Amino acid sequence: MKRRDFYDLGIRCRDERVKSFAFELGFKDIWIFSEPDNFEGGPLLLNPLNRKEFKKLIAKYHSKASIIAILSSNMKNDRAFIRNDFVHILYGAHRYRFDRSFVRDIEENNIAVLFDLSTLLEKGRQRSVSIYRMRHNYFLLKKRDIPILLSSGAKNIFSMRPPDEMIAMASLFDMEEDDALRALSDDAERIRKRTSPNYIREGVEVVEKGYER
Repeated sequence: MKRRDFYDLGIRCRDERVKSFAFELGFKDIWIFSEPDNFEGGPLLLNPLNRKEFKKLIAKYHSKASIIAILSSNMKNDRAFIRNDFVHILYGAHRYRFDRSFVRDIEENNIAVLFDLSTLLEKGRQRSVSIYRMRHNYFLLKKRDIPILLSSGAKNIFSMRPPDEMIAMASLFDMEEDDALRALSDDAERIRKRTSPNYIREGVEVVEKGYER
């Protein structure tokens, strides 16, 4: 069996122990997302209220962040945000049901969709609603082979989960095991490559000055 490296690319915990703890859980690497009020470089998570605020945030941070994700809010705003060249990840697949037109926009703009598994730890009706929406969105994304990421969405180290537990959690919304493994490894590796200074677009990297592959 192919040996896999696992990645959690949606951590929101600022604890200094988080990287060493992630290694103990079985991850090769993690991304720790910051928001603008505590941003000091690295991955950036934006949650703009409207398009005007979004444009200001992009203008201010696009050259400073290694990668930019948008915290999902509603389809109308998200559709506009993911069309920006500096956005690579839609963070959260539980806020609403995607439609086929929106999924086409995700595909055409090379966006990866991150499933935040922390929502599955909620209780009551909200958890059931999240599972329903995540199942619906997963199957739409799967049909178009759009990159999917799984994350614990941890805001503290005690909310972090090992890969096998995350795969089990994803099964709650009927994600197939092979797809969950791919989301934690192959798809995650594809997205990690976008932080390379040689990255241009999907499938194209500079290998020597003046040449592309």
